[in-house]
Amino acid sequence: MKSLVLIVATLGCLAAFDAAAEDERVADLLSNARAGIVEQCAASKRIALESQSGYERATATSSAWMACECMPAHLDRIGTDLSGGNPAATTSRGTMLRRLKAAVSACTAQGIRSGIADSCPKEQTNLDNASHTAYCSCLTARLETVSDDALAQAAEIGKADFDRKVQARIEGRPDPAPTPTVLKEIDATCRSLSSPP
Repeated sequence: MKSLVLIVATLGCLAAFDAAAEDERVADLLSNARAGIVEQCAASKRIALESQSGYERATATSSAWMACECMPAHLDRIGTDLSGGNPAATTSRGTMLRRLKAAVSACTAQGIRSGIADSCPKEQTNLDNASHTAYCSCLTARLETVSDDALAQAAEIGKADFDRKVQARIEGRPDPAPTPTVLKEIDATCRSLSSPP
């Protein structure tokens, strides 16, 4: 869920792709997208190194993984798919934006799945060891059945919920109720299945 900062930043940069109606060279559109991803990669790495906040550092580290490691391979695939090997191939900005959004969703989902698979066994819960192992196995298995888009949407909602909670605490108000998401449903289901009778 930490990769939401990158999603918002990336999609903000990509929104400009909707502006033009005429087809453009795939290579030019990809060059613009790569420049934004390279910039996000460098900024995320810098924030991860300089941040004093654990949450900000974790978010930036996740964003760096997404921009530096995951997105470049997706950009390569998008270029191959849309150009078919023809350097003069063209496409619309709308088509490019849809493909880039799908790539961001795929990277977000990959980050969520691998992050939970890696971190769950190390986390402390109120479950005994056997139940905790069952809980983590349940989470991992159920996350594999959820679409990339649904996981990316849940991550975006989770980030918005976190921001609302922080604002409420700053203002001395009670925490707002969290928004239901597929991630929260999976967590609740796996906890109930893994709890000892």
